[in-house]
Amino acid sequence: MTGKVVLIAAILAVAVAVSAVGMFLSNQHSDNVEPAGLDDVDPDVPVPVIPEPQYPEGISFDPDTKTLSSEMPVTWQITDELVAYVDKHTETVEGTQAVLDDGFYAVEVSGEAFSIVVGDTVTKSFSWDYLMDDGNVPLKVVCEIDLGELAGIMKANRAWNDGRNNNRFSNLTGMVYVNDTIRSVADQITKQYVEYGGSLENEQSYADALVSFAQIAIEYPPWETIPKTKTTSSDYHYWGVDEYWANPLETLYFGKGDCEDTSALACALFKAAGFECAMVGGPRHVMAAVALDSFEERDLSKYNLTRSFSVAVSTDAHRVTDNSHTFYGVETIKGQTPVGYLMKGQLSHINSNNSRDYNCEQGVAGYYAVA
Repeated sequence: MTGKVVLIAAILAVAVAVSAVGMFLSNQHSDNVEPAGLDDVDPDVPVPVIPEPQYPEGISFDPDTKTLSSEMPVTWQITDELVAYVDKHTETVEGTQAVLDDGFYAVEVSGEAFSIVVGDTVTKSFSWDYLMDDGNVPLKVVCEIDLGELAGIMKANRAWNDGRNNNRFSNLTGMVYVNDTIRSVADQITKQYVEYGGSLENEQSYADALVSFAQIAIEYPPWETIPKTKTTSSDYHYWGVDEYWANPLETLYFGKGDCEDTSALACALFKAAGFECAMVGGPRHVMAAVALDSFEERDLSKYNLTRSFSVAVSTDAHRVTDNSHTFYGVETIKGQTPVGYLMKGQLSHINSNNSRDYNCEQGVAGYYAVA
């Protein structure tokens, strides 16, 4: 097949249509429309479909040996797409063959470019200490990420993040992605929580255990200076841009995520466990929230919190897109922080009735319910 650009699996055509467009268009909530409950929607978000590859003329791939082959000697330019942006480089291979490890690659040969997924899944392991009652308990999660699904999501999400004015609070709910991998993580946390004596009837404590994964197991990315603009960013290291909203599968793969990434992952875990949840927007910050039928204040002296926190409940907020539930905010980037507490500085905007306070650069501060 000839042409300047050949995309194996039509990743952009299919994944953007399924994921990016759905992410951007289907999640424009209005204040007067309540999202459907969990019983009313399909719990599975459509997964990008990867068609059979189509290679440039004279090029073939053997999945058993993971080898690209050419009928004539060529120069292969191979870029690993599953590494941090600052570590990304193009490897040059001369000859008729190029052997690849499992992963997702951009390949250029004889002036033609294509993408290729090698292998089926990648295993990721996470361990963290969770403060439960009066002592720490060790938690561990092992999950399998489908490489084809990850590749489709990365292609679609990069295209979506390149769009103008997409990083609006109204689009936050589109980041929440639940699939078998997310459900597996939630199930493993649930099992360990119960084994340590936790009760699923105690929704507040159960939610604490679930969100601890996003708070502790996922690390915050390094802040780096962007060469051209000389501004600092927590997204540049992994994504090469000053602002990038990652899909939960991307966050799981790298094990890193800033506020909106970990909040989206937290909400995905809440949804997988059967909770209603919301994404919360504030000045230059994103948080999560979970719906609880009851709430008991915590002794914050037990937690190593370096900032001032207060109870965060959606009934106090200026903007809530679903008033049929009572959501309690949760911080995801300050270490283990109990459900129901947000930083006082954020709450002063989220709960304000003064438009000068709640009008932020990315929209109106408040709770954006996840359908």
